[in-house]
Amino acid sequence: ADADLSQVSYQALQLSDVNGSTFTNIQAGGTYTGVYAVACNGNTFTNVDASYPGSGNSGLGFYLPSGGTNNIFQDCIIHNRGYGIRFAEAANANTIQDCNLSGNLNAIYVLENSTGQGNHILGNDLSNSGSWALQFMADNTLEISGNTYHGSTYGIFLGAVDGFNLADADLSQVSYQALQLSDV
Repeated sequence: ADADLSQVSYQALQLSDVNGSTFTNIQAGGTYTGVYAVACNGNTFTNVDASYPGSGNSGLGFYLPSGGTNNIFQDCIIHNRGYGIRFAEAANANTIQDCNLSGNLNAIYVLENSTGQGNHILGNDLSNSGSWALQFMADNTLEISGNTYHGSTYGIFLGAVDGFNLADADLSQVSYQALQLSDV
């Protein structure tokens, strides 16, 4: 579906218990949340622009408060948000790939009560994050590869993981702290 929701003042797109659907070419620039998805699994989001329409960092690009399973975020664009993509609770087997998440305060944030496994963070632009480019907890099979971190204040934080795959991570241009591992 093609849709221009860029003038919506609060949440551009709210989904509840939507499964196995495809969302393509959507301008979802709500001032608080671009896409708010509760109990959504097996969906594909392609070329969704959930950038904050104002200046500074505000709200969330994608927010999945109850986690999500087997969702794919491909070629999405999110700028000027407090959180580019944020999962709470169990985030299982989700793929975030080839997205431009540059210029957010936190590009990808999966910390709160996270118990999910098998997530993939591949080939994304996480540069110029005002805080963390990537924060992830408790995924023992997490795959992180080919992301760009340059100009971010902090690079990668991983906590409570027993196994993960970190490859092709040039953190040399992160300004303050490149990699933090806790309870690994």
